[in-house]
Amino acid sequence: MYCRECGTSNDDNNFRCIQCGAILQVPPPSEFGGAIERSMGEPMPWRASQALSYGWSRIKGDAATILGTLVVVILISGALNAIERNVAMPAFISLALQLGTFVVQCFLTAGTTLFCLKVVRGEQYEIGDIFKGGRWLLPIMGAAILMGIIVGFGFILLIVPGIILGLGLSMTFYCVVDRNEGPIEAMKTSWEITKGFRADIFLFWLLSLFLVLGGLLAFCVGVFVAIPVIQVGWAFAYVSISGQNIAFESQTPLT
Repeated sequence: MYCRECGTSNDDNNFRCIQCGAILQVPPPSEFGGAIERSMGEPMPWRASQALSYGWSRIKGDAATILGTLVVVILISGALNAIERNVAMPAFISLALQLGTFVVQCFLTAGTTLFCLKVVRGEQYEIGDIFKGGRWLLPIMGAAILMGIIVGFGFILLIVPGIILGLGLSMTFYCVVDRNEGPIEAMKTSWEITKGFRADIFLFWLLSLFLVLGGLLAFCVGVFVAIPVIQVGWAFAYVSISGQNIAFESQTPLT
């Protein structure tokens, strides 16, 4: 068969294009819940538009759980930020609240990362997963602080170095949760596995920005769909880059 994206000839049994990574057909259900079986660690080409399309497809397939869970995270984060910015309080209480907000955000980041990984890999997931990030809390906090310093310094020097550093370190949180790596090790791993994919990641960032802006224009309600789509799409990008199995809804072909 020929890829509709790039025209490359593929074997009739291929699920994704060997050249560009476009999805050619949906695999039949298997013991992995419909997952594509391929060797671990072999990077699979992907495109930003495919990642977002995948996120939308998965959410449509189970909106109650996937969308509902990620909206809960958005609401919790939004409530904490609103309190921190809009409630007048003494300086020491404000500082304590900022620290507490940072801890909770890191905790939710770990849980959300775990949840999205399960969704993309076809593993059993539930809303409670977003509250299971405790084991990765300290590494996530350490990584967030280090990344903030490094990327921030890059932007101070010039904007371009900051962008390059941000692209290279963009998979750090996934490396912490998925590989149980410490902050520095996860940053090194992210830097290595994103080589050759940073242009795709940058395009994903741009498309995500436009998607969020579109959600804001839709009376802000669209943001509650846009952000979950981006989160699942981001997990799709990581799983593709790291060469793991990707699950698809058999009743919802992704074209």
